[in-house]
Amino acid sequence: MPKKKKQNKKTQKKLIVNQRVLFCLFFAMLMAAIYIKYVLEVNISPMILMGILGVCVLFGGRTEILGIAMCCIPLYTSLPFAYAVLICMAVYVVKYGKELRVGKGLLLLLGIWLWEMMHLLVGSYSFKVGMLNLYPYALCFLLMYSDSKKIEYRFLVRLVAVCTICMCFTTIGRHLMDAGFNVTQAFIRMQRLGFDNKSTEIVGAYFNPNMLGYLCIFASVGLIQLLGVQAGNLGDTLMVIVLLAFGTMTLSKTYLVCLVAMIVLFIIASRNKFKSTLMLFVMIASVILIFTVALPSVLNNFAERWMEEDVTSSRGTLFVQYNNLLISSPKILFFGLGLHQLGDKLGTILETSMSNVSHNGFQEVLLAWGIPGLILFLGFIASIVGHAKKVNKSMKLTNYIPLILLLLKVQAGQLVTSYYTLLMFSMAYISLIQDFSQKDPQAPSIAS
Repeated sequence: MPKKKKQNKKTQKKLIVNQRVLFCLFFAMLMAAIYIKYVLEVNISPMILMGILGVCVLFGGRTEILGIAMCCIPLYTSLPFAYAVLICMAVYVVKYGKELRVGKGLLLLLGIWLWEMMHLLVGSYSFKVGMLNLYPYALCFLLMYSDSKKIEYRFLVRLVAVCTICMCFTTIGRHLMDAGFNVTQAFIRMQRLGFDNKSTEIVGAYFNPNMLGYLCIFASVGLIQLLGVQAGNLGDTLMVIVLLAFGTMTLSKTYLVCLVAMIVLFIIASRNKFKSTLMLFVMIASVILIFTVALPSVLNNFAERWMEEDVTSSRGTLFVQYNNLLISSPKILFFGLGLHQLGDKLGTILETSMSNVSHNGFQEVLLAWGIPGLILFLGFIASIVGHAKKVNKSMKLTNYIPLILLLLKVQAGQLVTSYYTLLMFSMAYISLIQDFSQKDPQAPSIAS
């Protein structure tokens, strides 16, 4: 009998390994297809990309499914990422629905949805928009009320890092293609990694540079967490250096602020502060050395960008403008305008050529949903932290770093109107439930 059990375990382990190999194969196909589509300009239908992604999800286990859902964040310009996340959620429920538990936090999910639907009923009704506004929160609650003890954090963060690096290389490839593969000309024309200089439409291989810069931070954090508990390796270190190099090329002030905050937080959270400081210093020094030797123009452009405009890039003016609007309009302050076509509504009200998108996340919540909506959203964040505390009794500052950096990032960017930003709260929750006192961070089972 014991021999039979041992054989069954070996067979099961072999099946899992084969399943992961197939998953990685199709994931590589997805990355290659995106590169071919947007860099080599081969006409590949979005449905083909979604089909490959769907196969990845079907071949994947719990960690792989969640990994693809998180990879939809750096893939948000390359495919219909909202539907991709919904596919991940649907397959996850089919495979692991039996373990789901209903919790009080679902009332918040219902409250957020109903509050947005009230705004849709007052304005132009769109049930589709109402449902799409819901899925980033639904994914987070799906994680909170399922058994997450089998999530392999190491594989998850490495998958996200690989996906982000692939998208950065795709972006570089697009810039090179536009410059006829003249490297010098490409980097002169590029100015900031991410933007298409010929078009304001951000699709395919192009990103908002501020968002791309933060994506590099987002993908680096988990790897540095692993390195901090000696669960990482040389490959993780190299990926962090590559990600920080790409982040620097965006010339994003948001990236630099978040990078400094990340370094400070990891040093404070570390038990061995000398070792952590040395590790981070080596990574930063490696990035500086790369650009000093290969592309000194990047560092020069970064310095010039800080000198040519104020530190906030006029976000302070926008913040004051939208605060004045909130103070002068009790209806907006207490009810909001709703998420649906929020930018168009603000543009009509302000009658100005200035940005009709608030660049402060919590101010944006007030504009969209008013004070009741802000209370609901703060309740959503509180429920994430509260539930994580029940799951992980040994939470440390290290666990909080992804959430802290996310909240810092949205002080200079969008929040509830940016669905890929909202998806990052799911990754922040997964970080909160990890036990970083162990060499192999693994989430304990949810008892509540």
